[in-house]
Amino acid sequence: MTAISMTSMGKNPANGRLESGFAPLVEGNQHGNIAIITGSFGENTNYKAFSKSIIDSTSTGQTPANQGNYIFDEPLGYLPVVYNDSSRGKVLYATQDGSHYDNVIKHHLPTSVPENTWVYWSFYQKTKMQLSGSPYPYYFQRKLGRMNYSDTIIDGQHPEVKYHVNSYAGGQFVDENRIHNAGDDSTRYGDENAIVTSDNVWHMAEIIVFTGTQGVADGRIIIRGKRNGVSAVLKDQKNTIIYKDAQRFSWLLHQEYYGNFGVTADSGPSPSSIELYTDSSAIVIGNKRIDLCDTAATNVCTFRENLWWESWSGDIRAKLSTAGLTSGAHNMKMRVIEGYDTNGWDVVSATQDITVEVA
Repeated sequence: MTAISMTSMGKNPANGRLESGFAPLVEGNQHGNIAIITGSFGENTNYKAFSKSIIDSTSTGQTPANQGNYIFDEPLGYLPVVYNDSSRGKVLYATQDGSHYDNVIKHHLPTSVPENTWVYWSFYQKTKMQLSGSPYPYYFQRKLGRMNYSDTIIDGQHPEVKYHVNSYAGGQFVDENRIHNAGDDSTRYGDENAIVTSDNVWHMAEIIVFTGTQGVADGRIIIRGKRNGVSAVLKDQKNTIIYKDAQRFSWLLHQEYYGNFGVTADSGPSPSSIELYTDSSAIVIGNKRIDLCDTAATNVCTFRENLWWESWSGDIRAKLSTAGLTSGAHNMKMRVIEGYDTNGWDVVSATQDITVEVA
């Protein structure tokens, strides 16, 4: 693992821009500020898209404008609006009821994903699902995200990878992850009970795919989750066909579907209220990215937040995101990630200690 340094940024009074070589900003290493990682990290011009800055720049109660290839105003349910969350700051919020469901936030890639390419997609999600003022205690089904070749949430498309969960445990969410694989149209199940959370708790979902060669079983699908400070690889499907024909991934659909309530033996009623919260979508085409973490190894991190980089050419200029951290100073690590190991965890090529401040 490479040793690297971090340079604080200050404002150049001549042009008002953040640049190295000037006095650091008074607020120091805070949310939205720039930090430079100095090193020989080559060039990384691969496509990336992060929703956090879009959400941060939108007024509370408003729906973000479509930008950066994100589409916020075409849900099947109610329009998402910006909400001030006590933990993560500004996030997206919507409700669901019997006639308004399937809240969908879309991302349309400008170029479809070619063969033999990594796709990384993560987002934070929280649900408050109640029955008469208490956490919903019966069976339900969730669909959280789809990589697809077209703008559709209909099952059985080619290619498609879907993060799909069946949940039940008296108000606890128990993951039974399903992958609908584009290549052979099979359903693959992940690890149940890998991570469990109570109602109204933030959950980080990660969908990572290596597209492989068309018609060849050399692709890979990694599904990960993090809740309550615990990360887990829910599924790591190696040697699988992703592209069986000429169709390619072009759409990432954060679906937010909750349904099939009480359809098992418990025969429970539908929830009386469902609140949906979403934050920090991060999309990277390629296997290189940077994040902020409390430890060097992903499997023991209790805090992880992907970072947008302004530039990646030898040095890396990254925008700090402290969403989810409590007030005060935190000793963290900025991590340079360049791939995935045989167990589905990040390959960290370099780290840099950094103290971030949260107001």
